[in-house]
Amino acid sequence: MDKELAQKIVVCRVCKGELEFQEKEAICHSCKKSYPIKNGILIMLDKEE
Repeated sequence: MDKELAQKIVVCRVCKGELEFQEKEAICHSCKKSYPIKNGILIMLDKEE
């Protein structure tokens, strides 16, 4: 997915805040939660799911 498009439509699953996409992770500006990006795929699942 295009990084610019993803920044417009993908939000934090915890607080619905805006995400900042970096090379290996996406970080929420509001709650500071980070989500890993592996092989170009944003991983937003918790380990217990």
